[in-house]
Amino acid sequence: MADEDVELVLGLLPRSYFFSQEPLPRNYEEGVAYIQQLERTRAEATATPLSSLLPREFTPSDAWTESVAATSTTKYHRVSPFPDVLLSAARPQDMVITVSKPIRAQVDTFTQVYLGTLRVGAGKPRSVCLKIYQQSLCQFPKEDCFDENDDWSDIWRSAAQTAAIEAWAYRQLKSFQGSLIPYSFGFYKIRLPNDEISIVHVLEYLDAIRLSDLDRATIEQRVRCDIFDVIDDLLSKLDQMHAMGVVHGDINWHNVMLMRQIPDDDPSSALVVIDFNLAQPSDESNKFHDAVHTVELFRKLNVPMKDIEEWYMRCTTSTPRPQWLSMFCAHGADNAYFNAWQMRTYWLEI
Repeated sequence: MADEDVELVLGLLPRSYFFSQEPLPRNYEEGVAYIQQLERTRAEATATPLSSLLPREFTPSDAWTESVAATSTTKYHRVSPFPDVLLSAARPQDMVITVSKPIRAQVDTFTQVYLGTLRVGAGKPRSVCLKIYQQSLCQFPKEDCFDENDDWSDIWRSAAQTAAIEAWAYRQLKSFQGSLIPYSFGFYKIRLPNDEISIVHVLEYLDAIRLSDLDRATIEQRVRCDIFDVIDDLLSKLDQMHAMGVVHGDINWHNVMLMRQIPDDDPSSALVVIDFNLAQPSDESNKFHDAVHTVELFRKLNVPMKDIEEWYMRCTTSTPRPQWLSMFCAHGADNAYFNAWQMRTYWLEI
């Protein structure tokens, strides 16, 4: 089945051919052969995994970069280690990507994540985060994904298509790079030790901790404000993100990080949202996903339901009302998605 989001995104990206792979299967027979080839490639990749060959240097064969020039209204909380003009002017062969330490290296994931460095020309290597879109280590498609006669077959995305989604999201959210989201230093094609050509997204290294590794008291102590103020600020920024055309699609406490040192001594700059592999173009039908998932962070941090309900009621009766409340509306019904989340949470916790 056609993936409408991927088709839309590829139509919006400049040089979208960068994210094109070898021809993908067009029918069931080709799909079966493709899966068998992926199995063989995975066996080669896992026999001597990249994580066992570190540190490892790569010179990209191609690059896709996008300017992140600041506008007069952009507030950056972190300084980029690479001048914008340096990346846009550099040739792929003038760059060296060094993979040094695994963060997540396992099969059936969207990306392999490593710490490493990026060196441009004769410059100094700078610490970065590397997301490698390695097709053979992604979850394999099901055979019926390629059945042209099955109207209900699953939609499958290639690793390159998933990279395109993330590239589109970072391009749309330029003004948030360096504050709510990491800086993107571009997408590059490298040849891995098993001869597999893969796309790697080079990102700002964040000295930060995932919310999944923190508790409420620690978060409040670090940001010097109540957890409700933290979530309110995050919802406001997600609402702005939606206005810029992007729904994150996977807000959870693994994909929200707390900076160890708060830039500008500004509590609102403490949180960073990562991982846009499941991002979608925003419309009225999908904005609630980010809203509900953000409120779910309260429960992950053991905030009592009574306190959450009282906070939400205060927001609905405040003057002026927070703009993000519109994310919880459905067909003109205020609070519909919050009420649905509330009922579901009570049911699950019985």
